[in-house]
Amino acid sequence: MASNALAPRAKNALVQDPLQELLTRAAAYPQYNDLVNFLTSMQKMPKIKQEYLGPYVSGQYDSTNWEGPGVITVAHNASPSTVVHELTHAADRQLGNLSYDLRERASLFDRLMGRSSLTPEEKQFVDSRKKLYYDPDKNVNDPTRDARENFVNKLAPEWAKRKRDYRAKDNELIAYGMGSTIEPNTYNRAPLHIDPTMATDFSIMLDLAQRARAKAGKK
Repeated sequence: MASNALAPRAKNALVQDPLQELLTRAAAYPQYNDLVNFLTSMQKMPKIKQEYLGPYVSGQYDSTNWEGPGVITVAHNASPSTVVHELTHAADRQLGNLSYDLRERASLFDRLMGRSSLTPEEKQFVDSRKKLYYDPDKNVNDPTRDARENFVNKLAPEWAKRKRDYRAKDNELIAYGMGSTIEPNTYNRAPLHIDPTMATDFSIMLDLAQRARAKAGKK
């Protein structure tokens, strides 16, 4: 089972460090390893630390630097699903940065050369992100611009309205969705089909990003 090299080592060889033990448990799930592999390949794996976060918070992702890896903090009672939830936030940030960089590169190259500089895999990633996440080419007031929130607004409009300040926001939808693949959300539930759909869409985007980067590296 993989372990996270960023976690502190146990001081007593007979007693495993609590954070390392949590990450070792999380590493039993392919979702965790997919997230870590992607973030590591991007050189954006966040530091993970453990401390008290208050009575109602089990984890948080600090990403004040938009391009940096950020820092993940998990509570002492956090579970593997919390780790996956916060890693999803970190990976989502880098998926957005990758999409932006590819779109900017293609836009400049298209204007200069009259053809796209993107590989088919890179184009598929960019196009899929527009379809599954949001389309930056649409007007900011277009309710269909964000595919995630648009999906939830159609499937469960009352819930989306009640939870729009946090749980039904685009980035939390996917983080809770991925976390639910490890452990069902019993504290902050979503209506049927929302979490599985968000998790599936995110896993697709993560796979497409890895394919795009791998193919580009062979050019």
